[in-house]
Amino acid sequence: MRRWVSLGGWCGPGLMLSKLGIRPVEEQLPFDIARCSFDGLLEFTRNGFDNGFFPGPLQQRPFTPDPASVWLLFRGQHACITHFDINADEVVQEFKRRFDEWEKMITCPTRPVTFLRTCIAENARDEVELVPQWHALLREKSAGKLDFCTVMVMHDQGPTTERVASFAEEDAAGSPCVVWNLAFDKQLSVEASLFDKCHDGYAQIIREMNRNEAWRVSTSPLRLASPKPYKALCLVEGVPALRGSCTGFGTTHAALLGRCLYCGSTNGHEVVRDAFDSKKTWDNAEDTTLLAKWITSNGDEVAAVEATALELKRGANEVLIRLRQLIQS
Repeated sequence: MRRWVSLGGWCGPGLMLSKLGIRPVEEQLPFDIARCSFDGLLEFTRNGFDNGFFPGPLQQRPFTPDPASVWLLFRGQHACITHFDINADEVVQEFKRRFDEWEKMITCPTRPVTFLRTCIAENARDEVELVPQWHALLREKSAGKLDFCTVMVMHDQGPTTERVASFAEEDAAGSPCVVWNLAFDKQLSVEASLFDKCHDGYAQIIREMNRNEAWRVSTSPLRLASPKPYKALCLVEGVPALRGSCTGFGTTHAALLGRCLYCGSTNGHEVVRDAFDSKKTWDNAEDTTLLAKWITSNGDEVAAVEATALELKRGANEVLIRLRQLIQS
């Protein structure tokens, strides 16, 4: 039986694999809960996770998360962690376990693997064109022992969820790849979550590609001459999700050059911390709500801040500052 492994670039693919019962929760790996550039993913696979996954060396913790509306982001050069507090030792230890499992899956494989990746690059073609290099790296790192294939998903590039490109084994370092467009569910309200809009599309793609017959493919170029720009995953409320790129791609080259390839930023796309603050005075009821969230989340700073920011319609930055003031007082 094949093992399904999420390559991100957001939490949606991993959530769907678990919901469909195809991938047990205990088999989650690093990219289930982290956004990551595709070239960054190759970098981590080649050289390990020491540089560019977290905001800095772990001995420099505690890190200060970057606010983006009601969210707190721990942004590295190539990756972004949301909804988890990496200042907590148990969270870091879980990531380290997943790093080890990632290495073991590739170098000491016990089952064939189907990788599932959603393109986060503003131009999805950038990621699709990197597939042969991804496959060649896996072939080299596993010494040819890993039996694998890759499913790539592009969001909202047309009205129908369908295949839009494929690589035969001989054109992708010995392993096939199928590229899909995922069409959003247009029957849902505009307020529906991204996961809800994608739900049926992911279910269709995963079920189809879970059949052996689906992998009898020949090479077919991307049918979209110019994919329309898609920014919902490379940005979080307008803030670049990755320090190395404002488009979700090219973070490895940016690390070498010391600047973003697209906008020229040399400060890791530094945020304006109070950009989303309401700047309203805090009252006792709001303080009580915030402390209650902190207690019920067992001291998880990120969970408490994001839940409170959503409920009180405040920016994550001002909520984080207030929480630390209350705890220290």
